[in-house]
Amino acid sequence: MSKEIFVGKKTKELKSLRKNKEVDYETHRDKYRKRHSKKKFWLRFFIILAVILGCAIFLNSSFFDVDTIKVVGNKYFEKDQIIAIANAQEGDNLFWGRNKGEIKKRLSKNPYIEEVNVSFKLPRTRIITVKERIQKCYIKVGKKYVIMDGKGFVLNESETKPKLTEIMNIKIKKAVEGKILKPEEQVNFEKVLNIITKMEADNVYFSKIKIKQGKVYAYVYDHLIVQSQYKRLLELMDNGKLSKVLYKLQQDGIKRGTVTIGNTDYVSFSPV
Repeated sequence: MSKEIFVGKKTKELKSLRKNKEVDYETHRDKYRKRHSKKKFWLRFFIILAVILGCAIFLNSSFFDVDTIKVVGNKYFEKDQIIAIANAQEGDNLFWGRNKGEIKKRLSKNPYIEEVNVSFKLPRTRIITVKERIQKCYIKVGKKYVIMDGKGFVLNESETKPKLTEIMNIKIKKAVEGKILKPEEQVNFEKVLNIITKMEADNVYFSKIKIKQGKVYAYVYDHLIVQSQYKRLLELMDNGKLSKVLYKLQQDGIKRGTVTIGNTDYVSFSPV
């Protein structure tokens, strides 16, 4: 037979009730336990509430006010420009001030910003990390120059000729800043973008590129042209042979002529 143990005044009361046959002992015991359980519940509730309020007051204190804003990954924009676009300010609370969602939204609206991440380093540093879209090429439309990244994403329009690769022989009706360009010659446009993307990795640079009647005409200088089928050009860029040929011409001071890449594994040069 199990024994039930009670402590103090309540124990005496329950023992007394147990002796009194007219009193339902079990009922009184259950009522006592319910009252005790409610007291524990409210005690826990007020402790948790006090902890939450204490944390809120602490997090809202000047201890977490931003006194340093760090910008990481920027190349096109200066640090102060990124901070201005984001409207991030010193003195903001890391938790209750301008939150990272607002900062990311403002920066993401800029065509040059591809990705944004906002974090913090305790106690007072906000970190804004950006990945920028890099200017790679342009198409001349009337008197303006539509500047794009390597994916054809329109970054802006300029009235000054940029020092980038010009895409020629591509017609466009409309260029919208912050959108991918959709020209009439979409296939040729994508081929040219692919060549431009490969240039840096393959140590080759073209000032102008056009595709006409299935052939690629890539200008090293205004009068030094590489002429090839699209696939053959990519092959010689990837294996490094084109880079070696162009480097040899550069060393010899040659800036005029045509470098022809044939269907077989050869490269010829015709001076002008």
